[in-house]
Amino acid sequence: MACPFSIYGRSPKHSAHLKDDLWTKTVLYVANRKVVFSDPITDKPKEVVSGQYVMEYPLVKVIAETGESIEAIGRRSSDQIGKIAKIKGINRNAWTISGTRVRIASIRRLHEDGYSTEQIIAEYPDLTAKDITAALAHEGSAAA
Repeated sequence: MACPFSIYGRSPKHSAHLKDDLWTKTVLYVANRKVVFSDPITDKPKEVVSGQYVMEYPLVKVIAETGESIEAIGRRSSDQIGKIAKIKGINRNAWTISGTRVRIASIRRLHEDGYSTEQIIAEYPDLTAKDITAALAHEGSAAA
């Protein structure tokens, strides 16, 4: 096992040339019986015994990437706009606007209640006028 003082890759006798200044600026972290320090040369966290650098995962970056992934999942492709789909397991196999979970029957009911295309879009902001037109023109939704 390496000596904890050999954090700079040298034994204690070879570290004698290091000024007190460098030693006092070194911060050690302990996690699960492992000592990690911020390497003053690279300014990256490094495990003392193995000499391996420790991976950093800034939570701000993780949160941003997660948000981007969620947005990407919610985006519909251009070939889905104005299309109707019936996908097994989605909304109990009801006809829906492609790429969404909005039922054609729901759009038809709003239209029958006097809602305009703009008002329906206000209720379902992910839809377009083309989606509303396709839903109202769809024959299979009349029975719903």
